[in-house]
Amino acid sequence: MRALGRLGFVVDHATGTLAALARIQVETYDFVLFDDESLGVDTLASCRALHRHNRRHPAKRAPRMVVLAKSRPRLRRAFAWLAGCDAWMVLPEEAPALRQYLRKSAPRR
Repeated sequence: MRALGRLGFVVDHATGTLAALARIQVETYDFVLFDDESLGVDTLASCRALHRHNRRHPAKRAPRMVVLAKSRPRLRRAFAWLAGCDAWMVLPEEAPALRQYLRKSAPRR
């Protein structure tokens, strides 16, 4: 969170899927980053929940969903994509690619 703040991004933190969904209902976000290390098996369920929310509210611009992980298991990445995630980034190796992705994909920042 601090690293993204130093790059000029405004960062909010949600303690879980329900808290994230509550924030998304009142705020517009460019991205939702899922910490796979913290969420573990709940990562894909969180992606699906947010994707369902975005489909139910088509008038609101959907944030891009990015999973931040320590590895790149092919099957989990495929399931994340099917759950609606836009990207899977391995940190710390892909930190430069993540910065580039966020800067390139953020329409308002």
